[in-house]
Amino acid sequence: MKKNKITAAVMAVAMAAVMLFGCGAETGDVKPESTAQTTENPSTETENNNAGNSTIVDGHTRMNQEVTLSYLIYEHTDWPVKDDTPVRDKMFEATNVRIESIVAPATNFDEKFNANIMAKKLPDLMMGNNINTLNEYGQKGVFLPLEDLIAEYAPNINARLDERARKMVTASDGHIYALPRFGQDRLRTAWLIRKDWLDDLGLEVPATTEEWIEVLRAFKEKDPGNAGDRLVPLMNRSGSSVFLLYSAPTFGLHPESYTKMGDSYVLNAYTEEYRNMVEWYRTLYEEGLFDKEFVTTSSKQWEEAISAGYVGAFVDFANRADTFTAVLREQDEDAEFVVAPPPVGPTGVQGVPSYSDILTTTCVSISKDCKDVEAALAWLDYLYSEDGSWLTSVGIEGVTYTGVDENGAPVWTEEIANNPNNMSITSKYGIQQQMCPRVLTEYEFQLIQGPLTLAGKELCEPYYVDPYFPVKYTEEEAEQMTNYNSAVTPVINQYTDQFISGALPMSEWENFQKELKTLGAEQMGEIFTAAQSRMGE
Repeated sequence: MKKNKITAAVMAVAMAAVMLFGCGAETGDVKPESTAQTTENPSTETENNNAGNSTIVDGHTRMNQEVTLSYLIYEHTDWPVKDDTPVRDKMFEATNVRIESIVAPATNFDEKFNANIMAKKLPDLMMGNNINTLNEYGQKGVFLPLEDLIAEYAPNINARLDERARKMVTASDGHIYALPRFGQDRLRTAWLIRKDWLDDLGLEVPATTEEWIEVLRAFKEKDPGNAGDRLVPLMNRSGSSVFLLYSAPTFGLHPESYTKMGDSYVLNAYTEEYRNMVEWYRTLYEEGLFDKEFVTTSSKQWEEAISAGYVGAFVDFANRADTFTAVLREQDEDAEFVVAPPPVGPTGVQGVPSYSDILTTTCVSISKDCKDVEAALAWLDYLYSEDGSWLTSVGIEGVTYTGVDENGAPVWTEEIANNPNNMSITSKYGIQQQMCPRVLTEYEFQLIQGPLTLAGKELCEPYYVDPYFPVKYTEEEAEQMTNYNSAVTPVINQYTDQFISGALPMSEWENFQKELKTLGAEQMGEIFTAAQSRMGE
């Protein structure tokens, strides 16, 4: 009898994995013979598949026998993963596929992922926090190539994977091994400032880097928050390697370490623009306008200082405007952080980093050991459908929302509407899972983003700097870049910190550049350029 295509694909990959890893592969005899209808033209009738393993119900594939699949999944600290939520129950009703989660907390996800990779038998589904890692293991036979399976058996996923999405997720060998998260909100980081302090001093929101210096000087001299010696006019967290990325577009640089200049990409630290950025922060540091402990300031210390009312401005995630304003208003009803327009830098450019609406740092793959590939595809296809998107974002009528308004937006229940940032509530119902490959809707952002963040989104949208497509290095290039980065990154961090803090004079800049050149900065730019060229960029 002729083998069906899924079984053949599984067996081929499993055999490759056995040779590579010496692991036994256990695969089910899956025999799908028909294609599910898309949710764009759903059928309310029931249609049997030829093989008898599944049935098409309302445009979705439902397994005729209950199937239980294991799923290694990342867990957000504040959003605990549960398998018995109303959302999971609805997905089970629709697909007859039950999920048993193998939870990997944020604190040790990589450790848990690697342990599962090396296990004798892999989970059926595995999440990864970097598509490059999933693609790397996919090419070694750990994960199944999905493009043919998707085309024939997963119409909703197939519809999501337009030309741009396929370009982003396709591995260097031409296969698709991982599915991303769709619908990611573009708003990422921004410049935030105490609007009430500006009002007290009769100042406008600064528009240029020079105006920012003047405003920060006024904060220091006038101390509108009565912070005294604890005042920090501008305070960022997690060291220069983080906040300089967030600041980069103001100085004409891309926030992802390389910037296109002419026909080539150049390592940011190997440019004059990077020097301009470092010198700007150095000026702030010298005048006492910037955190004196920036090298070691942790997120906790940063949050505590802002929450106590000691900080006038910072560069970080834009939604902090509402978060910190709410905290500060417990002690000062007039306190308010607002998102400022990105400053116009010394070369006349401005911009803010943004997310792609397709997030490849949150992906899911089907392993070579998946016991029922058809069931895995059925469950994922429902997750990526319009119905699945609404379910995982909005939830269930009468449970998380009471209906829709004239614009089609959900009317949230009182419990949800009154606790928009309470992830213990959304996790209870299974909606709006923070770290999960799925399709997000605009409604969950409208729920969790307060008015200050939404105003900041409108302000920043014209200045979004698009992220690069995931870089696809050849095996040789990847090895070279790993070696270069291990040598170059510590040198960049060390010199940068010393320049900003004044421990090194700016006259040492040329020595810094020479050292970067010796360590391979130019070759890094060439490799990155070659990789982007293959993407058509």
